[in-house]
Amino acid sequence: MIDLNHTASFAEIVTGLIDTALVAEEATSPRREYLGGSRLGVACERALQFEYAGAPRDEGRGFDGKTLRIFAAGHLFETLAIQWLRAAGFNLVTQKRDGGQFGFSVAKGRIRGHVDGIIAGGPLEVPMRYPALWECKSLNNKSWNDTVKRGVTLSKPVYAAQIATYQAYMETAVPGISANPALFVAMFHASHKNLAATGATISVATLGTARKSMGTQTGVDGQTIINVRPAFIIVPAALEVTAEQLLAVNMVPAKSTDVVPQSLRTLTVIAEPRLDAASDKSWYMSANPGQIDTIEYAYLEGQNGVYIETRVGFDVDGVEIKARLDFGAKAIDWRGLYKNPGT
Repeated sequence: MIDLNHTASFAEIVTGLIDTALVAEEATSPRREYLGGSRLGVACERALQFEYAGAPRDEGRGFDGKTLRIFAAGHLFETLAIQWLRAAGFNLVTQKRDGGQFGFSVAKGRIRGHVDGIIAGGPLEVPMRYPALWECKSLNNKSWNDTVKRGVTLSKPVYAAQIATYQAYMETAVPGISANPALFVAMFHASHKNLAATGATISVATLGTARKSMGTQTGVDGQTIINVRPAFIIVPAALEVTAEQLLAVNMVPAKSTDVVPQSLRTLTVIAEPRLDAASDKSWYMSANPGQIDTIEYAYLEGQNGVYIETRVGFDVDGVEIKARLDFGAKAIDWRGLYKNPGT
């Protein structure tokens, strides 16, 4: 039955506006004058021909707003993966000295590719040969498990072709890269115990599952239980009221099965509107940084805050004030973080 009286909710209105803006922005992006190396594995040669020729897409066949949000989230995840791998001891190089990406151009510029990174070295205990190509793809748990089970070639043939193409054409610039296996990284995976197996809404049960996963995290030796305790629940603006209602201290449940344990009510709700652009359903839990390092911020040594200089004005009647803040932040460990994709 069609609901002709449906009225869009606040979240639907905002999400719709964001999606419309992203689609409009995508439409103004300049067309590639070449075929990307990441596309050569597409099975349909006619599709690649149309793509290279710049044939207009059929109505409704372009990327929708939701897909564009997923792409944007993937770029953020890649940045985190780079930080984590470097923190783990990998010498991961993602830019040339001039700031550009590593890449190649063949067939008089008609085919080009840009790699995510080159791993020049790593921890001794990791059985890898260097240099190695590094490609980062954000996959959900089901997709990643299929990749592990069947291998990249069968599970993700387009990715496999991309890797092989990059290894072949990057050999001249990075000798040895074609002989060494590439490192294919998924950002979130159940093996880290920081990703729910299935998405679910915020509830006592799902919070309990998240707390258990964090509590059974192990140290760098993979054996010692470090008992990470969640202190914060981080949600998009769309889930702020839901989280506050569940954890409210002045709510009196009608039956015992609805009781929220006091240990969960101590969680602090953090609503971050910028999460809505990627997903208005996913939610996260984080440990107190006093227990385990998660996201670390730092100032320049000796300047723990805004640095201010003043002088009496010469060109103007008054005092000139100059303020500078040097601040950096970095995610350094995944053990103190947990994600549920929501539903």
